[in-house]
Amino acid sequence: MSDDRSPRILIVRRSSLGDVIVGLPALVALRRGFPQAYLAWLVEEELADLVRGHDCLDEVLTIRRLTIRQPFAWWQETRAVSRQLRERRFDWAVDLQGRGKSALMCYLSGAPRRVGFANEVRSMLGMRWINEVVPIDPGLTAVDRSLLMADYLGAPLYPVEFHYPVLPEAAEWVEELAPPDGAPLVGLVLGASSPVKAWPPEHFARLTELLRETGAEVVLIGGPDVAEREAAIQAALPEPALSAVSETSLPQLAALLARTDAVVSPDTGALHMAAAVGTPVIGLYGPTSPEATGPYGDQHRVLWDRPPCGPCVRRPRCSDYHCMIDLTPERVAEAVREVLAHRP
Repeated sequence: MSDDRSPRILIVRRSSLGDVIVGLPALVALRRGFPQAYLAWLVEEELADLVRGHDCLDEVLTIRRLTIRQPFAWWQETRAVSRQLRERRFDWAVDLQGRGKSALMCYLSGAPRRVGFANEVRSMLGMRWINEVVPIDPGLTAVDRSLLMADYLGAPLYPVEFHYPVLPEAAEWVEELAPPDGAPLVGLVLGASSPVKAWPPEHFARLTELLRETGAEVVLIGGPDVAEREAAIQAALPEPALSAVSETSLPQLAALLARTDAVVSPDTGALHMAAAVGTPVIGLYGPTSPEATGPYGDQHRVLWDRPPCGPCVRRPRCSDYHCMIDLTPERVAEAVREVLAHRP
């Protein structure tokens, strides 16, 4: 076993895109506090590029995302990953996810010290798999929650940094997409993890027109699931907007968000990625609270009217999602102009 100055540390945060990103400051803090440590991160395969290449990590370990409807495949994958983890003889296993699956991975790693959040482990089995618990304040931001873990383990927290890796080849791809005239480039993130958190396509179209009137250009951002929303926006515009919808890998998405001068986004993973690469964000919030899941940092703007009927992501109480509709394009455009006025 390693000594306390150079422990072998496993971080478990398997998913989702935003959850992985808000855990990065805890990783940076642990590297700062334990420069001789061996640091590894366990993440689901499709999200591995979020942490691959991070300058604070020694290794990225992956696990396939399987469900209880695939019991045999799940059992085989769990055994294979458990074998990999035990081979590395970790001293500490840190559960940043706070779920039963992540607690199980900590237990199967064989690490003598298995640390998790006290009130986020979702089952009694999870509590048995974790042998040290860290109490948290549910009112903290997602980044600050992760930092509590680093603080508990004895790592200095400040300055809070993400060190998000932007790969050179991805940055070169973005330069081919960006407008050549040097106009401010504003990213518009079209997707959301739930329909109730999405901003209407007609609002995005109107915002594009308002920003173009000020000399800015926009780029539409999203995965294949927003193709219909992109088509509706483009159809409403007199001149088509730049689009990276369905075209970006995770490294390319990070490079694109880093290249923009501001990003407009509902509460979704790309919002946290933009904040991690240092781009100012205009966050559009309705059914969720930015006090818990807002972009981290003082350079961002958050638009939120504190609807009395929220939070309601899983069980919305209305059919028109008025809390998002009421965030008008004019109001968002004004926030974008304020952010662009302070850009270097």
